[in-house]
Amino acid sequence: MRCYFHLQNGNFTIADEKGIEVANLDQARREAMWAVSDALSEEAEPEWWSDWNLRVVDPAGTLLFLLPLDFSADAGIALPRTGRAVPLTADTRS
Repeated sequence: MRCYFHLQNGNFTIADEKGIEVANLDQARREAMWAVSDALSEEAEPEWWSDWNLRVVDPAGTLLFLLPLDFSADAGIALPRTGRAVPLTADTRS
């Protein structure tokens, strides 16, 4: 199944226009968590991401699940990098 991973806050969307193929929803969740972990590790101030969510949708745009980007900061989660990051474009819209 193909999934798209869009970053969103109240004002902007960074759209994933390519998506990735995953075997199932569990793999999509793992990829999403790795992507969030990567984003948080690259940002000096993780609090900056607190208003952002990762919206995972199918090709028709149906929401599969929503992952708040601030979940790991509160839980102290560190995820191993065993998969590839979700490719996100720099297409930012209001």
